[in-house]
Amino acid sequence: MSAEDQIRETVTSNDVVLFMKGTATMPQCGFSSQIAGILNYMGVEYKDVRRPCG
Repeated sequence: MSAEDQIRETVTSNDVVLFMKGTATMPQCGFSSQIAGILNYMGVEYKDVRRPCG
């Protein structure tokens, strides 16, 4: 499966997807941490997709 196919499948099968550094439980940058915190606070179910640092 190509990367494009994997992204398409992830986005179409989840209402909210957060492409982030780290994971929902262990964000690894300020932006990821803030967005995950907001989504968690609001009770939004979302799929976290870890992206490489850099």
